[in-house]
Amino acid sequence: MADFVTVAIFVNPHEMAVYRARLEWEGIECFAKDENIVSANPFYSNAVGGIKLQVPLADLQRARELLVEAGALQEIAEEPVRSADILKPLISGPLLPQFPMITLERVRLLALIVIGVAAVALVLLM
Repeated sequence: MADFVTVAIFVNPHEMAVYRARLEWEGIECFAKDENIVSANPFYSNAVGGIKLQVPLADLQRARELLVEAGALQEIAEEPVRSADILKPLISGPLLPQFPMITLERVRLLALIVIGVAAVALVLLM
């Protein structure tokens, strides 16, 4: 199987479909990573990093030129983004992001506030 690299990232499935059709018309094989999840729920687009339009590494330069010509890309990036490169920070770094502003004391305070609001709501409902 060819090594696919990301040539462009789109927020909307319909926008990506237009440019994918253009590349396929020119004979470039395409794969739209995360297309189904964004099509099912458009609000997930930012969460998954958009729809990644991927092409074989051998067709990367030609695909970039066609997308610049079509107006999908403003400029050509120097290095291609491989799918495995996106996962490297997750594999090498901590699996959960570090939030230095959230301390145990703040979590306890928030829990007490939530319990207090729930108790007040329960009393008012009775």
